[in-house]
Amino acid sequence: MGQPADGKTLQLSEAVELVTGLPLKEVYDWLSDHQLNQAAPVDLRRVKPDSALLEEVFLGTRPVQGLADAEVRALHYAVPALDVAGQPGAGVSTATADDVGTIRSGLQKKAAGKWTLKYVCSHASKCSCPYTLELRHPAGSEVVSVWQTAPHQFHDPTSADSQAQLRMHPRLEAMATVMIESGATPTSICTRLNNMVHDPADPLGLGGGTTGLQHFSSARVSIIPRQIYVLIKKLRRAEGLGLTSDVQAMAVLIDELRREGSVLFYQPYKQAGRRSGEQPLVIVMQVSFQARMLDQFGRRLVFMDATFGVNKYGYPLYALVVQDESGRGVPVSFMVCSSDTAEVVEHFLRTSMEGAQAAGDGTFKYKSIMIDKSKTEIAAVDQLVSTGHAEGYLLCYFHFLQDWERFLSSGDAGVPKAERHRIMLALARLAHMQDQAPFKQELAFFILSNSQQHLPVAQRMHSSWVPCAEKWAWWGRLDVLDLQCNTNNLGERNFGLIKYTDLERRAQLTLHELLLALLTKTVPRNIHNRAHMLAGRVTSDQQQREQRAALWVQKLVERGAVVPAADSSTPGLTLVQQGEDAPPVHSCVGDLSCSCGYSAEHVCVHVRAAAEVVGYTHKLRLETAAHLVEAGLIQVDEGTGICTTSTLADITKAVHCRPHEGACTCHGQAQHGICCHLLAAAKLPFFVGAELPMVVQLATPEEASEKKRRTEAAVGAAV
Repeated sequence: MGQPADGKTLQLSEAVELVTGLPLKEVYDWLSDHQLNQAAPVDLRRVKPDSALLEEVFLGTRPVQGLADAEVRALHYAVPALDVAGQPGAGVSTATADDVGTIRSGLQKKAAGKWTLKYVCSHASKCSCPYTLELRHPAGSEVVSVWQTAPHQFHDPTSADSQAQLRMHPRLEAMATVMIESGATPTSICTRLNNMVHDPADPLGLGGGTTGLQHFSSARVSIIPRQIYVLIKKLRRAEGLGLTSDVQAMAVLIDELRREGSVLFYQPYKQAGRRSGEQPLVIVMQVSFQARMLDQFGRRLVFMDATFGVNKYGYPLYALVVQDESGRGVPVSFMVCSSDTAEVVEHFLRTSMEGAQAAGDGTFKYKSIMIDKSKTEIAAVDQLVSTGHAEGYLLCYFHFLQDWERFLSSGDAGVPKAERHRIMLALARLAHMQDQAPFKQELAFFILSNSQQHLPVAQRMHSSWVPCAEKWAWWGRLDVLDLQCNTNNLGERNFGLIKYTDLERRAQLTLHELLLALLTKTVPRNIHNRAHMLAGRVTSDQQQREQRAALWVQKLVERGAVVPAADSSTPGLTLVQQGEDAPPVHSCVGDLSCSCGYSAEHVCVHVRAAAEVVGYTHKLRLETAAHLVEAGLIQVDEGTGICTTSTLADITKAVHCRPHEGACTCHGQAQHGICCHLLAAAKLPFFVGAELPMVVQLATPEEASEKKRRTEAAVGAAV
C-alpha cells in the first residue's frame, strides 16, 4: 500500500481490506510513519459511524438490499440526515419513518455519497490523546482518502499499562472468565486465548476478518496478562468485593471470613483523635487446619517471623510456623498489621494460642518460640511468659551468625579480613557447646583474647550477646535439639513460597488481594502437601535425607565394611571402612559416638551401620557404663555435680551430663531418654545415696530383680 500520508487515496477495495482483512501487523506497518514508529500495534476506537452495521454498508461489505427490515429501521435512526422521499438532508418525518423501501433507497444513496469513517485513540477519554484516523469517501467516487493527525500524546500506546486497559473481544472475555473461575493463571489464559485466535479452525467462532482494523479497533484479540488482571478485578467488583476501595472490599471479606471462623481477630484502622490515640489495623487469620496443626506440633517449638513487600501499604505480614513429623514447615497463623508493637505481636501470639486451644483439648500453650533478635518480638514473648502462656524464646542461629558477620565486615569492628574467619569459627564453637560450665570458660577466653586485639568485638559480645547467652547457645535448648532445627529457616522458606509462588512476585497488592491469596493459595497448598505426605506420595527434605542415609547404611552392611576394632575391651567399638579413597573411622555403638565429622550433630551412618552389625541393646549400654567407671574415664566436678568424659570413638570429643537432672549432651539421651554416661555417673561414689531421677537409677537386670524382691518383701511384712 505504500507509505501513509495526509490525503493519501485508496481504492474502495483497498479500504475494505484495511478495515476488515489485513492482519494486525500489516495494519500497523501501514499506519506507521516517522511519527508513529512504535514497537506494537496502535489501538483505535471507531467513533463514526456509531453503528458497525452502517460501517459495513458504507464499505459495501453488506449490500443494502440484503439487509432485514429490522436492520433497515435501526440504520434509519442511526443516520440523522438521511435523504428520504427526495428531500436531501431534510431528516425523516413521522409519516415516512416506517416506509422500509424509502429508507432502503436513502441508505443506498448515502453509501454511494459522501461518508467518513473516523477512528480515535482508545485512551482519548482518559488522557485526551489527539490522534485520529479518518477514511473520507467523496460522493460518487471509488476512492477513499486517508487522513491522520499528530502522533499519540500523553501516553505510550505500546506500554503494558495502556494495553491492559483495552477491552477484549466479548467472546474472548467470556472464555477468559470461565478460565479465571477454573483457577487458571493469567499467563496460561493469555497463551490459550491467543492460540485460539490464530487457529485457522476458528474454535471461538470469531469469523473472518478478526485480525483487521474493524475488530482490532472495537475489541482487542491479542491478549496480554495485564488485561487478565484487569478482568479479574472487574469480576471481583461484580461480586461486591472492592467496589470502590480496598477498605470496602476488606469489610465484605472480613465479614464473610468471620462467619467461616477463619478470622480470629479484626481491628480496623482509626486515626488519632482529640480524645483517643491511633488504633492500628490488626488482622489475625487462622483456619481450622492451621489451628489443629499448631495444637499438634507447636507444643515444643514454634517459629515466628515477619516479612515486608507483600502489599502496597508497606504493612508487615507475620506468620507462625511449626515443624511437622517429616520436618516440613507449616504456617499455622497469619497477621497483617499497620503497627507491629509489642502489644500487637503479643496479641497475635495469644490469639493464635486460643485458636489452637479451641481446636484441641484446651491445654495448649507455647514452650519455646524461635525468633530473630527483635526487641519487639522479645518484648511480646516476655509478656506471654509473665502470664504463663509461654516458657521463653530462642534466638535463630542463622541470624546470630549473620549479625556478627555484618558487624565484622563493617568499619566499626576494625577487624582485618584475615581475622574475621577465625572469629566466626570461634563464635560457631561457642554456639554449639551443650554444657554451661565449659561454655562460660570458653566465652570468658573469647572476650579476654579479643579485648587485647579487637576491643569492639569484646564489647559487643559483652553488651549484646552475653545477657541472652542461653537463648542462642546449644546448652540453653537441650530439650529441642533433637528437632534439629536451630534457625528460623522454616519461616523464611514459608515467606519465599508465599512471595514467589502464591503472590507471583507481585508486591503492590491490596490487603483484600493479599488475604485472598493466603486463603485460596497458601493454605490450600499446605493442606494439599500434607495430604500427599500422609499418603506417601511426596516427602520432605528431612525424609529424603533419612532415605538416603538408610540406603548408605544398607550398602555399608552388605559389603562388610563394619568390623570389630582391635581394642576388644571397649564395648561396641567397631572399625568402618568408608571406601578406597577415604580413611576408616571408629564407631562405638555403646555411646553412639564416631570419629567422623558428622557425628557432632546427629547419629551418623557409620554408627547406624555398626548398630546393625553389633546390635544396640540395653545390655550393651550397661556394659559401656561399667567400662567407663572401671577405666576411670568419667570425672565429676564436685562443685557443680557435672560429669565429663570423652567419647569412646574419639577422645577429642567431650560429653557432659548432669545426673541430678537426668540430662546429657550425647545422642543416646536425646533419642532414648537414657544413656551409658548417666548410668555410669550413678555408680560414682559422689552420687551414692543421692536423689537421682528414676531413669538414672536403672541398673543391671539382676540388681533390678533384687530391688523388686526387697520391695515386695517389705510390702508383705507391712501387711
